[in-house]
Amino acid sequence: MKSEIKELATRFLIRQGYRGLRFSDISEALQMTRANIHYHFGTKDQLVEEIICDYADSVVDVLTEIWSSDDYYTNKVLATMEFNRSRYLALNPTGEANGPWSLISRMRLESDMLSPTSRERLHRFSAQVDALIEAAIAKACTAEEFTKNAPVKDIQLQIVIIIDSAGSITMDAGSFTRLEQLYLAHLRLVSLGYGGPRSSVRADNVTEPQQVPSAS
Repeated sequence: MKSEIKELATRFLIRQGYRGLRFSDISEALQMTRANIHYHFGTKDQLVEEIICDYADSVVDVLTEIWSSDDYYTNKVLATMEFNRSRYLALNPTGEANGPWSLISRMRLESDMLSPTSRERLHRFSAQVDALIEAAIAKACTAEEFTKNAPVKDIQLQIVIIIDSAGSITMDAGSFTRLEQLYLAHLRLVSLGYGGPRSSVRADNVTEPQQVPSAS
């Protein structure tokens, strides 16, 4: 029962935000009493804290698996893009941005209302992404995927911003296409300007994005 409450509350948080999350909506949807929710999670802040921490941990786990692997830098970027796409389509199955899909991006919009624990976890998520990318780029440089004069800090900054702002980018654009364009443009720029002797891709091999297919 606790996992069902958390799963539904997560979707409500993404769609309706902190202000719109109500125990009464959860209890009605799951046909249980509000007292049952309080029994498992206590206050609204405690429920939100647990959701944010678990969600951030799960995303970091996936990104760690991608970016700590021995795969090529290009493949890591593409794998991250596809991970974003899967989460996007889970809440926007028609391929159109009918609403938010990233809890992290959604909660940042209401960070002033969150508890210190929740705010700290959101901040730490960004730091974790930055550290993963920094290590992956260093590994790519060692493997000669980039030229020796590659501006590694600029490359790192650009891809971190794309990953860390993925939810906001799709919401602003109204579809996943803009986010895909940014990922692929990053790869083309890096490959064209700084692809080393062992780079896995050249700029002309990174194709333009296709429209996100409808789930229907």
